[in-house]
Amino acid sequence: MARHAFVPCMMALLLLMCIACSRQAAAEPGIAASADLDRLSSSYASLHDGDLLRGAKTYQKLMAYKHSLTRGQLQRSLVYKGANVRLRKVVNKLLAGQNVSVGVIGGSISWGHMVQKGVEDWFALLSSYMRTTFKAKLTFKNGCVPATQSEYVSVCLKNFVDSEVDLVFVEYATNDGYMDGSINNSAVQAFERLLRNLLQFKNAPAVVLMEFLATDVKQNNIPFYATAEDQYGVLAQYYGIPWLSFRNLIWHGFWSDKRGFSRNDVFFIEDERHPTPVGHKYMADMAVNLIQQTYVDSLLAPLGADVLREHASKVPGPLFPGNYESSNLVCIIGDDFPSVVVQKADWDWVNEGTAAKPKWGFVSQKVGAKLVLKIDTHASSSDGNVTHKSSSSRGIRGSSSKDVGAAGSGQLAGNSSNLPGSSSNLAGNSSSLAGLTAGAAVRDMIVWIGYLKSWRLMGSATISCIEGCECTSAFVDGMHEEGNTQQYMARLLATQHEHCLVEVKINDFSRSKGHKLKVTGVMVTRRIDYLGQGDFTDQVIMDAMTSQNEAAEEDNTGG
Repeated sequence: MARHAFVPCMMALLLLMCIACSRQAAAEPGIAASADLDRLSSSYASLHDGDLLRGAKTYQKLMAYKHSLTRGQLQRSLVYKGANVRLRKVVNKLLAGQNVSVGVIGGSISWGHMVQKGVEDWFALLSSYMRTTFKAKLTFKNGCVPATQSEYVSVCLKNFVDSEVDLVFVEYATNDGYMDGSINNSAVQAFERLLRNLLQFKNAPAVVLMEFLATDVKQNNIPFYATAEDQYGVLAQYYGIPWLSFRNLIWHGFWSDKRGFSRNDVFFIEDERHPTPVGHKYMADMAVNLIQQTYVDSLLAPLGADVLREHASKVPGPLFPGNYESSNLVCIIGDDFPSVVVQKADWDWVNEGTAAKPKWGFVSQKVGAKLVLKIDTHASSSDGNVTHKSSSSRGIRGSSSKDVGAAGSGQLAGNSSNLPGSSSNLAGNSSSLAGLTAGAAVRDMIVWIGYLKSWRLMGSATISCIEGCECTSAFVDGMHEEGNTQQYMARLLATQHEHCLVEVKINDFSRSKGHKLKVTGVMVTRRIDYLGQGDFTDQVIMDAMTSQNEAAEEDNTGG
């Protein structure tokens, strides 16, 4: 490069670096504001026809956001960034004034529970920053569903994420819970399929993990590592997905009751699950900082348009061999769910939420009440059956090891939890799932039945296929002791049939004083087998029950 061209470029680079440092440090005590640097930028404008000045002004606008966190705290929250090619592409679109769609999926934390939704929640704060900063045509969609896990939204993904999304945040570490042991378990495998689906949306969107703190950390004395985020972090590194960590940000201050990071600062007094407006502001700071740092990187280490085009849309093969996303996802929830119900005597279609936060489902409290669904379990021709091994796993994923399902091969698979406050201790054997299909039609599909778990007045049900298709049956218990209400999915291994009738029948067994059951939807996916003990679902595979009452009694005593 000629000397006359090199000097102005270096001057511009140094100036923008100085502006970056000053803006990032503005919230830290003892560091002056950048008014002097603003004046300095004007003096260099003549070096190359105003390009430097325009660049400086653009950067200053991006950095005008007022962080509540210091530079060091922001850096602590940004665990992994990688090459960040996809987010660079999004920032380029923002600066060019193009259409940009931004979304978030997760549970009640990112939905905005207990704060003023659309105003105080972190996604609303991020949206406000982006609208103020960029002239792009922006659309935002908060697709979070309170009391759900990632497996639920994975099947119904297009219901919650815009088909042309450019940037999507994923927040599920808290709701998904923690499985102690190897990352090679079905919880992480399911999360990988969710990420793969997102990465292959039309616009090859940038995906960002927004990881929150585990539930009741102080109350249950939960250790730093007891969270799904480190396991999901392996996927972030494999796929080059940025990883933001609220845990890393607040951990030491949280335990030492440091001002601004104590339990009462970041959580509501009556709830150690959902962040206060202060906690949401910190999460917004984390997201804004990532966008700002992505812009810094594009200035200091730019990637050519050809590199962006080549790498931005690439998705490598699965981390877990054979763990491909299904191409024939069927998701029937919300207003569509009644359309597949053909028998509903003694069941009521009820919204137990609000108009803004609906929680629709069929509810019954009558023993013997039957809800019958008619669905098509045919696979698409492009799907293949995938089999691979999963290591044995121990732990919890927000669900109870007491939920059981009948399987024709007489296998037992389960989980145990060694987290404080948990008493689950169900061990499993290593019988192969392949035995389920021996001597029978191939059960190469999975039917998921969504249902509710809560801590009071809930009963149990048996779910089975009664006509058309064949499937394993499942026993589900609507009770759990976690003091909250969440949606779960029972899993049935089923054969393919155009008219598959599935029955949900309320049992007389109950661990509470009630028999309430709520069914929220049905999903159908291609079956992917996990050979070994790592097949962790809400309903675990066990010996065929000689009688429902006998199995229920065994379940109640810990079996």
